[in-house]
Amino acid sequence: MKITVVKKSGAKEPWNDSKLKDSIAAAANDADLNKDRTKQVMDNVMQKVIDQLCGEKEVTSYMVREIILRELENIEPRVAEAWRKYELTKKKAP
Repeated sequence: MKITVVKKSGAKEPWNDSKLKDSIAAAANDADLNKDRTKQVMDNVMQKVIDQLCGEKEVTSYMVREIILRELENIEPRVAEAWRKYELTKKKAP
């Protein structure tokens, strides 16, 4: 997938599947999902993201985040909650 992601700061970077998968896996781990369920969730969410962004050349990180969280809410709300909790701790970090 050849997509450029525009970060909140305005910086641009190429699409990185691994980065998103790692984020989903970390949230799934925080939500105590087992390895098999984590893989299912990650695969399902990534497919939805790819389907929804197909044909786009540039997207915002916010748009990607919203798609991921919406899908997590649908298939595994505990993971969505863990993702949001992590974001809150990131904002509070110095």
